Amino acid sequence: MSKRYNCRQCGKEIISDYNNPKKYCDIKCKTNYWNKHRPNGYYKKKKGSSKCKTCGVKISSTHANQKVCSSQCYERQSKWQAINRYKKHLEKSRQLLNRANSIVFVND
Repeated sequence: MSKRYNCRQCGKEIISDYNNPKKYCDIKCKTNYWNKHRPNGYYKKKKGSSKCKTCGVKISSTHANQKVCSSQCYERQSKWQAINRYKKHLEKSRQLLNRANSIVFVND
């Protein structure tokens, strides 16, 4: 059972055998429709301004979530993060060793 629909862009009649109706007669009509009916700012990138987490320089970029100003600062930051993770790991290991040493075994 085929159904008849009209193209949203040009109004041309479309015959569809599918359950989901076609909305456009071809890809050109689809792109023309979306170019005319796109909401304002649909493709605009969000601009953000912040400070570099490594050196403190002001960053103004097209990416709102940028945290560092350059690849050199990125490398420094990643090294610092690795060192901090290692320090946390050492601290947890020391705590576990202290707990293990404080356990007293009683023999009957």
